[in-house]
Amino acid sequence: MSACDSGTSPTNGVTRITIQNPTPPPGATIQTSTTQFGGAFIDRGSGKLSIPITIDAGNDEAVARLFVYAKNADGVTCAQNLPDTPDFSPLKRGSVINYTVTGFQIFGALPCEAASFRVVLHRRADTHLNTEVTQAELIAESTLTARYSIR
Repeated sequence: MSACDSGTSPTNGVTRITIQNPTPPPGATIQTSTTQFGGAFIDRGSGKLSIPITIDAGNDEAVARLFVYAKNADGVTCAQNLPDTPDFSPLKRGSVINYTVTGFQIFGALPCEAASFRVVLHRRADTHLNTEVTQAELIAESTLTARYSIR
């Protein structure tokens, strides 16, 4: 769960997201924590799952927030990086940001059999709306194919 602005990089007006190797390696089983309200979570900073991401900003953006969706084999979201949703606003053209997502909320029944992770940088201003972003809200996205059994 670290973030840093490591300076600037040359850009061509296109914002890019690069997903580094997650830990543990794909194929692992990850145990969740249960809250007093019954929800299942991978606690932020727990070390159970870490997905390092680099953002190369190609444009200025007044609002820039990061969502990471864990998708099952059918493309249905079974977890999202809640409450580990960083806000990089305002995002300045040329910025290079490194961030590692470590916290997830599991949706629906366990297990969450994640087959991929969709990483989305978006310009949605409403911080309480946690649905999938629309094309109009999208700044950049990238997908990592990696299987995890989240229980």
